[in-house]
Amino acid sequence: MGIKVVLTGEGSDEHFGGYTDFRPDAIQEPDLSWPPSRFSDVERDTAWRETCENTGAIVFGDGILQVPKSTSRMANHTRTIRELAKIGGMPFAAWTDRYLSVGDPETLLAEAMDGRVRQMMATKWHPLHTSAYTWMKSFLVTFILRYCGDNIDMAHSVESRLPFLDHYLTEYANQLPPSLKMKFDPQTNSFREKYILREAVRPFVTEEVYNGRKKGYCGPTQYREGGPLHQTLQRLLTRENLEQLGFVHVPSSQKHLDSAFRQGDRTAFRNSMLIAQFVVLSQRFGVKPATPHSF
Repeated sequence: MGIKVVLTGEGSDEHFGGYTDFRPDAIQEPDLSWPPSRFSDVERDTAWRETCENTGAIVFGDGILQVPKSTSRMANHTRTIRELAKIGGMPFAAWTDRYLSVGDPETLLAEAMDGRVRQMMATKWHPLHTSAYTWMKSFLVTFILRYCGDNIDMAHSVESRLPFLDHYLTEYANQLPPSLKMKFDPQTNSFREKYILREAVRPFVTEEVYNGRKKGYCGPTQYREGGPLHQTLQRLLTRENLEQLGFVHVPSSQKHLDSAFRQGDRTAFRNSMLIAQFVVLSQRFGVKPATPHSF
């Protein structure tokens, strides 16, 4: 039809192990389908512990969540669920509990998956594949494609295509051994993300591109206290505005704002930005306060 489109890369990291957050799960268990990837259990355990200590804080914020043992077993002891659970913990008002699912966010996320999927996680899938599936069914579809992909393209009248999310490629990638996706070298104690993809395109790209490391983009989450953004949020997140929303816990919301700028807390900053958006929407559209009797 002669329509010009932009090819985008969403899905390559999910299919081929491109995220650093996947590293602990890539070596949590041996890859028995790929003999060259094997190294001793002692070496693997040592590498796994070292990797766990250096993974996760950049994107999702600091802090390790204590996941219930039963939930950890459901997700084959992978780390992705506990990292994803750091997102979106808004300080809701106490009365909203009656409308929320009861339980910790990690368990809710695990139990939301199909029982057949959880069975595959527990008995068949390698931890890297479990993490990739969890990520694709949650963060990819609700965040990456929403804010960085197809949705934002349409908002700016850009026609985009996502070749890495083609279902034929997905079916192929699902059959690949984990060590062909994220290759670990015990000699150098280093990872080679998206290994098979690099090898596939090597004849067509420069050495710089072939050896390039992922430089994921994350919007800034730390700003100067007293700066323009801090002043804007202080103007929006007043007690009066928060009470007008009705569904947030006012003291906790204001504490998040304080932690975001005084302590540089990434999670608190995200929550403050999210609540501020609700304030703007409620003011622009004249939304009435939510109350226990609103629903």
